[in-house]
Amino acid sequence: MSDHDLRWVAVLLVALAGCGGDAPGDAGEAPAAPVPEAGPPLEIQPLGDAELMGVDRGQVVVNLPWSNNVLVREPAQASARATLQSVRFQQGPTFDRFELTFGTEAPFPGYRVVWNDVRTASCAGDPPASLPMPSLLVALEPATAAEGPAAGTQRVDAGLTSFREARRICDRLQRLVWAIPAADSGLVRTVELRDPPRLIVDVQHATPAP
Repeated sequence: MSDHDLRWVAVLLVALAGCGGDAPGDAGEAPAAPVPEAGPPLEIQPLGDAELMGVDRGQVVVNLPWSNNVLVREPAQASARATLQSVRFQQGPTFDRFELTFGTEAPFPGYRVVWNDVRTASCAGDPPASLPMPSLLVALEPATAAEGPAAGTQRVDAGLTSFREARRICDRLQRLVWAIPAADSGLVRTVELRDPPRLIVDVQHATPAP
């Protein structure tokens, strides 16, 4: 993908985020917590070697700049349900990383990544029983979790600078949602990888890690 194509994708995703589309839910749901105002679009920069953290540069399909926007990727129309195979945490030099790996039997799922949004945390219309604040929400659709110790679990310990853990709070009706209680609502970016398909969600540390 060329730099021009990457810029086009970034503009598209920022525009989608700015439209304020609601996640599925009933009209009577509790109102969402305020989402930080969107800043101006930023120039996409290639990931540095330290940011790749062992990922082959040729596997990077899309990388979006650090932002406080809602990060959105619309699913392909009538696409098959992606299966989440595994999740893991890594600590980078100035950020924490949450990585989700999918099977190859379906297209890359749509996603919505946002802080503290009750509507995004909803499970097929039902509000979450509890949502620690602040929490980063990663909603995937159409998607489900594979049965197994990594993706099928409902809680994964992290113990990193920003991330303490991840909780799978929804896996129903092709909707899969993870909530990541965090130390602070930092800037976020997403990176899409191939071979195998993976979604990386990075959150900047509030202060540099010691």
